[in-house]
Amino acid sequence: MRYRTFLNNIFFVLAYRILLVMISFSICRFSFYLFNHRMFPGITFNQFLRIITGGLVFDLAGVLYINLLVILLLVIPFDIRYNKLYQAVVKYLFFILNGIALALTCIDFIYYRFIQKRATAEVFKTFSHEHNAQSLVFRFMWDYWPITLLYLIIMIGLFFLYNIYRPIKPS
Repeated sequence: MRYRTFLNNIFFVLAYRILLVMISFSICRFSFYLFNHRMFPGITFNQFLRIITGGLVFDLAGVLYINLLVILLLVIPFDIRYNKLYQAVVKYLFFILNGIALALTCIDFIYYRFIQKRATAEVFKTFSHEHNAQSLVFRFMWDYWPITLLYLIIMIGLFFLYNIYRPIKPS
């Protein structure tokens, strides 16, 4: 019983969900390299490992920043955080924020091929004057379907793994 209580502790649940997002970003980092490996000739295995471990630090900062509101909503010291409606709002917020961040990360797989640097806010400036931006997005999803499929698999995985541990109010 004590073990089960630990697994339903709100702080454990929060750490578990942040870990899920970290794993998702790590999958994206590895996939980014797979999709663009020709642009990185001569990288040794040790260099690749350094890139991956350096990326973990970057991802942790990004994931914490992206999820700051979710974290704050779960650590407030009020019993409302155990309410089902409150948890549903936090869940939707979690998926919206992380879904957008992961989508932008996946878009970067292809964007990098064209400008040979990672995407920044200037991407939005580039496409801000496009009148057919919606059709461009759908065209991108179709043309680069493996990236779209990867994104969908990651999001579906997050969706199914999200509720494995749920916070339960301590008695």
